[in-house]
Amino acid sequence: MRFLGKVTDLMILNLLTLLFSLPLVTIGASLTAMHYCLLRIHRNEEGYLTKDFLHSFKQNFKQGTIIWLFFVFIFALIGWNFYVANQMGMPEGFYTVLAILLVVLYAAFLYVFPLLSHFENSVKTTISNAVKMVVVWFFPQTVCMLIITIGFGFLYYKLPIFLALFIILFGITVPAYLCTMLYHNAFLKLENIGDEENEDTEDIEDEKRS
Repeated sequence: MRFLGKVTDLMILNLLTLLFSLPLVTIGASLTAMHYCLLRIHRNEEGYLTKDFLHSFKQNFKQGTIIWLFFVFIFALIGWNFYVANQMGMPEGFYTVLAILLVVLYAAFLYVFPLLSHFENSVKTTISNAVKMVVVWFFPQTVCMLIITIGFGFLYYKLPIFLALFIILFGITVPAYLCTMLYHNAFLKLENIGDEENEDTEDIEDEKRS
């Protein structure tokens, strides 16, 4: 029953994510709300799915939109560089650098909305932490998340007609939930680090008061 409940939640959440992404500019806030709900589902935290989604969507709308537009601009800029490099006949090393940069940015994109949904930080800090998670903190999990999302994307591209109904019902939340299972432990580590820092701050304040 718990498994069936999660399947139902993933279906409803997928429909909500698609619906609230329709204006396109709201995709960032919609993905943030989706990851907020996915983490709660994975942790078996009780709540009302639609209410939780709307709460996170409203709370993170401004930052989610700014981050989304930032990544759209950066991806478009990299795409333009690929086009210009192809027209100018640049050496292969230049393409390699662009490809590496594209992979790192895409991996950071996978982390940035989960981070925004779970931690209160500025836009700059959220993006910075997303990049750090890719290249410094949690590289193995990042590789697995890349394989999952790119693999599902390739599957959707190859079998679009057969998977049309699946994409509508589960196409976003299933790969995202698999990623949630990976970054969940990473978030626990970050939460523990934050708790230790808060305890250290409280100790310092107590010393000052004394």
